[in-house]
Amino acid sequence: MNLKCGFAWGGWSWLGKCDSNRRIRSGMTWSRTQVTTVRVKQRVQVGMALTGTGVGVSDAISTKDAVDECIRAVSQSWGVGVAGENSSSVAILTSTCDRDVDELVQYTKERLPSGVPIHGLTTCANVLTTTRGAVPGGVGLMLLSGPQGAFETVALPMNETQPARAVAKEAAQILRTKLAGRNPGAILMASHPGDEEQMISGIEDVFGQVPVYGGTAADNTVEGNWTILSDSGVFSKGISLLAIVDGAVRCGGAIVGPYVKSNLSATITKSEGRRIMELDNRPAADVIREWMGSDLEEKYTTGGMVLGETSTKPVAVSPSEASPDAMVSIHIAVINKPDRSIDLFREVSNGQRLHYMMQKGTTAVMSAEIGLVESFEQAKQVASITSPSAGLIIYCGGMGIAVGDGLSKSLTGQFAEIASPTPLLGMTCFGEQTFSPALGNHHRNLSVGVILFE
Repeated sequence: MNLKCGFAWGGWSWLGKCDSNRRIRSGMTWSRTQVTTVRVKQRVQVGMALTGTGVGVSDAISTKDAVDECIRAVSQSWGVGVAGENSSSVAILTSTCDRDVDELVQYTKERLPSGVPIHGLTTCANVLTTTRGAVPGGVGLMLLSGPQGAFETVALPMNETQPARAVAKEAAQILRTKLAGRNPGAILMASHPGDEEQMISGIEDVFGQVPVYGGTAADNTVEGNWTILSDSGVFSKGISLLAIVDGAVRCGGAIVGPYVKSNLSATITKSEGRRIMELDNRPAADVIREWMGSDLEEKYTTGGMVLGETSTKPVAVSPSEASPDAMVSIHIAVINKPDRSIDLFREVSNGQRLHYMMQKGTTAVMSAEIGLVESFEQAKQVASITSPSAGLIIYCGGMGIAVGDGLSKSLTGQFAEIASPTPLLGMTCFGEQTFSPALGNHHRNLSVGVILFE
């Protein structure tokens, strides 16, 4: 069966001929127009399924030029951005923090069909792909189209006096109202660093154990220049939620720490939130120094941030007594003087066993690649996905430090082969959120993974 289909989007139009499995059979001719809406004759699909996907990435210096390039790339995929009576679309947007994010969001809104919501966050240093690898200073855009009512979004800023859990709960309640009786099969989350556990709890206050997947907004220097991106505004503190409606689109995710336990561990005997004061009744930094050796010697003496030194040396806890081998990897952030406590990027509890972890691969690059391959297969299993139509890569910013110049290699090698031909868009984040049967929804560090759609 052949279908004639055409669309015009943000000033660009296309008319071609498509067969029933969406391959473009005739050439493409671009012409400049003034059309700002989308009208497409498309194949009607029965049951849950995406009706269109597209990914665009650009490193153009001008933000407007970068958005234009992304739009053109996205527009080459049949059916993307369809705004017909029986369809729904959403945009997932990312860029590095050195862009003018207000201009980025405003211009993206102008180029998208009217009413398409935006969910996104800034990424640390690079936008990620499996074709070009890491794209420094980039802008990335993914468009998903599905059956009518397939997506709902909400975004709320947070001020210094508001409890994070209360803000997330309010956002989730608004999302529940917008869903109007539809149930989410998964919720995508974007938030600022520092409150992720409380944000997850706020979502669960409304939606229970609906799987939550996402990444934490990041900047290039850990100086607070991160931003949450949404069609309702941009903000440095807050939350954006994207509900994927159950029965409309399949969505499954898996984010993993590619590590195994060493023979070194200690009991957390004194802690509060993300700070450990004592391990085995000793100053925590004393124990960590013994585990990690000379790499920590200078900061053990002076105190300070140790993100680089610990990026290849994760620790982990097992939050579930029922599943003691289900580990959550954690990044040590700071050694504090004079009490020799340590600060983490995740909350822990007294009585938990803190394990020193080892890479699964012989190098950090190999470990990251192992994690990406494992997560791709797991994400498919979670949602019974057979042929993913699109996906997001969530890559810890700390792991980005660990792999260094090997970041692109970890994306374009074996993982790219396994993932092909699925179009993927990725960001490096300052925290990762995922669901697993053993641990439920949880926040973790030094992890990699994917969120897949079908």
